[in-house]
Amino acid sequence: MAFDGTYLWNADYTDDKIYKLDTSGYIIDSFDSPGPYPSGLAFDGTYLWNADYLDDKIYKLDTSGNIIDSFDSPGIAPMGLTFDGIYLWNADLGDDKIYKLDTSGNIIDSFDSPLSDPRGLAFDGTYLWHADNGVDIISKFCNVPGPAKVGSSKTRTFTITNAGKSDLEIDTLCITGADASEFIIENNSCSGQTVGVLGKCTVDVVFSPISTGKKTANLEIPSNDPDTPILIVTLDSTPLDTFNSDFNGDGDVDGSDLAEFAANFDAGLMVVFAAEFGR
Repeated sequence: MAFDGTYLWNADYTDDKIYKLDTSGYIIDSFDSPGPYPSGLAFDGTYLWNADYLDDKIYKLDTSGNIIDSFDSPGIAPMGLTFDGIYLWNADLGDDKIYKLDTSGNIIDSFDSPLSDPRGLAFDGTYLWHADNGVDIISKFCNVPGPAKVGSSKTRTFTITNAGKSDLEIDTLCITGADASEFIIENNSCSGQTVGVLGKCTVDVVFSPISTGKKTANLEIPSNDPDTPILIVTLDSTPLDTFNSDFNGDGDVDGSDLAEFAANFDAGLMVVFAAEFGR
């Protein structure tokens, strides 16, 4: 499914059609899909892009269904498709990968799907979102531009906000864990500071890998928070923040899960907002 700013577009593989719908679900228009099994659909501001699962192609279409261009999909079973303003992203079920493509079909980057059955993709303006059909999990890819390569570095800014009702006294921040030497703290406005109610401070963590592979460490934030005197934030070189949307564990994702999530969320004194380092 895709959204063009006014209308929804839905690819239906059962009747091999692409539908134009208003946001109430009424059919405005439809046309035959270019391939036998339309799966992913994206809109780039002018054209629709359709990934076809059976003929392993990605089609560029005008909004009347005319084929403007096409190219072979990078994998053998293309599913989800989205557009980030510059690049197309395609989830492939056959080789369990997510591909970043230019609009000519050239592979810019790729990474392994986090789970076993990659399907839907969406881009919210900042993050890439991925739905996996096999285990009913939605993954948020926090950094999509490409990996931090050996010899290079990536920086992420962490914001610590005092969400409590009294001053938050922060001690010296430090990094611990297996790969602590590959993460360093910079621009630290938090250590040794007292943060007032609703106040905030920031700290940068720089990831500089010296070898390939997944790297993990911990950012430790000691404070006078009575519930969490040392808040541990996991630093992870992998690109995603994954959550299971079945919060109450009943096997279904529904409204009760939102209630369960809200009931179990406790902000405490500190709320830490951060992005993973990503690929």
